[in-house]
Amino acid sequence: MPPDNMRPHSGFGWAVHALEADLAALPGELISRNAYAPLASNSVVEVLSSSSADTTQKVTIVGINSDGQLIEETVSLNGTTVVTTSATFHSVDFAYLNLKAAGTVTIQHSDDTDVGTITIGEMRMDIVHHIVDARRRGFITDFIAGTSTATEILEFQLRYYPNIVDIRGTTAGFFILDRIQIPAAVADVHHRFATPLAAPFLGGYFAVLGGGAAGTGDGNVTLIGYDA
Repeated sequence: MPPDNMRPHSGFGWAVHALEADLAALPGELISRNAYAPLASNSVVEVLSSSSADTTQKVTIVGINSDGQLIEETVSLNGTTVVTTSATFHSVDFAYLNLKAAGTVTIQHSDDTDVGTITIGEMRMDIVHHIVDARRRGFITDFIAGTSTATEILEFQLRYYPNIVDIRGTTAGFFILDRIQIPAAVADVHHRFATPLAAPFLGGYFAVLGGGAAGTGDGNVTLIGYDA
């Protein structure tokens, strides 16, 4: 299980946070520290580093299988040589290191399409989304959004997708559970739910998308919840 400051297994509390520079024009884009692309099809996952020195670190990939059930696998880095999981993933939720790496660690589809990266000096992929195990229901307790630069109104949408197929394309098939609008100013807004927001169904996918009329502004988002 990931350490307490990471996201734990389904059934426990979790939190995700990321900074996003130059938000896209509305309806916006998924908030993530680095470029993120969901698996386009079920696949084993490949992992490699940009540095040949990275041979002692382990990478744990957490996601779901084709039944929507939580799975994870830990592999050992082999420098710039691709290492492949034995498990087949429908979607990758996140990945984390046990030790910092000298290079950028890339998580990718078996066709070499990048899913995401762990930046040098960091320990995990930072994406403001959470995939709920198909046997559990997800709840949101806190939704926090802020801006560091903005010249227009920015909007952040907390979305829930009941069908895991829609993880692969976030333009349809969602409920908007909440939204935060921030005027053209540096600000932070915290929505804390005394009664947690409950997903309408078991399983599914939470994600936060943000943007503005012209895509101007830098945002940061934290999402806190639990699965039960």
